Amino acid sequence: MARYPATEVVPDYYLPLVAVTLTVGNRSFLVKALVDSGADGSVLRAESLKGLVPFSSLPPASGDEAAGAGGAFEIRRLGGTLTFAQVEFRHGVAVAEPGALPVSVLGRDDFFRHFVVRFEWFRDQPVFDVDPRPPGV
Repeated sequence: MARYPATEVVPDYYLPLVAVTLTVGNRSFLVKALVDSGADGSVLRAESLKGLVPFSSLPPASGDEAAGAGGAFEIRRLGGTLTFAQVEFRHGVAVAEPGALPVSVLGRDDFFRHFVVRFEWFRDQPVFDVDPRPPGV
């Protein structure tokens, strides 16, 4: 099984980050995101949109609010897709209000359904691997 080379662990902070592709219409760009087994779903920082569309112009998401370790924040929906390692894993992207998240987050309900994620924080140099989901699973 091939391991994806785009994974990284940020030194000193040990953040498991991957670069995902956000595609909206005919525009695509890379967004670094934290792979978070404690997050239900994926949420992008408003700042990740790179001036694509103002947060205030996005339609409200179902429930209109999300919560994390930093507290509750408003979320909106962006009609786009997220892709990692040529796998489209999210249609319709949740976007957190500006300033709500320090980093975009990939969660269990979408990212973890398509990839096998392994954290080995016990090592002197922590290891973070993302593998393709085994065939037939």
